[in-house]
Order: sequence, then structure tokens, then C-alpha cells
Amino acid sequence: MLVLVQERAEEKLIRLANTDMLTGIPNRQHFFNSLPKVLGTGDAFVLIDIDFFKRVNDMYGHDKGDVVLINVARTIARSAPSSCVLGRLGGEEFSLFFRGQTAASAFALAEQIREAVHALSLVFEGNQVTPSVSAGVALWQAGLTEQDVQKRADQALYIAKNKGRNRLSCSVASG
Repeated sequence: MLVLVQERAEEKLIRLANTDMLTGIPNRQHFFNSLPKVLGTGDAFVLIDIDFFKRVNDMYGHDKGDVVLINVARTIARSAPSSCVLGRLGGEEFSLFFRGQTAASAFALAEQIREAVHALSLVFEGNQVTPSVSAGVALWQAGLTEQDVQKRADQALYIAKNKGRNRLSCSVASG
């Protein structure tokens, strides 16, 4: 009996160490630890950032900002294929990793997630709040490191934000 209790306690500790406590999705550490050791053709990173998140916190308070984070995280998790690696990197930023993609298919998956988030409707103090996200998509190609591809996804995310937000930008990485 004692062994069973200890095993359950260890499982709970592992789950707590790998889970973002607010959103319930995997945390940054779990995301990066879950990535394959070697990237290959068709591996794609998507970085997602909630648009104008600070405005929600400033207008309605951090407790309502938490509601937005929770709802966006759950929507991303529901909309993403179960085969992907998902994580909250911190703040209002999330990341996904997909295998076996083309630029078009990775972009389509990210677009599906963007549309699902934009379909959310939350009401704070009688005001409808419709969150949106911007995302950057990048695919691995020979000669690039994991960090190179992530950096390209981050650059693509900033392009999406600079072009008006609630949109995607794709960087097809090349050596």
C-alpha cells in the first residue's frame, strides 16, 4: 500500500513540474524537454502570442487577464493535433512543434488555431472581449539548429504583429 501511495505522489509531482499551473497545459520546461533530439525535414515550430494582452490586464484587471489566458490556452490545446508538442512559454506566449509538415500544412494548422481563438467571446464588465493571436511559423531545413528554427518562428511572429496582428507569418527556413 505504501508503494502505491508513493508512486501516486511521484506521478503528481511530475505532473506538477511539467504543467503550467494557471492554464493546465504543459509548461516551458516540458515543451523543450519533449522536443526530439534531432530535427528533420517537415519539423515546424509555431510561436503564438496573444494580441494586446496588456490592454485586458490594464482595463479589467489581472484576474480577467488570467481568464483570457486560460481560455486561449484551452482553445489552442483543443485545436492543435494531439501529435504536436504544446507549451506555454511564459506570459501570453505559446509554442507548438509539429512533425511531417509542409509550409502550407503548418500554416493551415496555425491558421485553424488562430481562427478558433478569434471565435472566443468573453464578457467583462458588460463588454465583449474577443481575443486574437498572432503567430509565426518556421520549418526546419538541413544545416539549421533547433534554435535557428525557433528564432525564425519568432521573427515571423514579429512580422505578423507588425502587419496588424490577428494574423500569421511564415518563414520557410533555408540553410
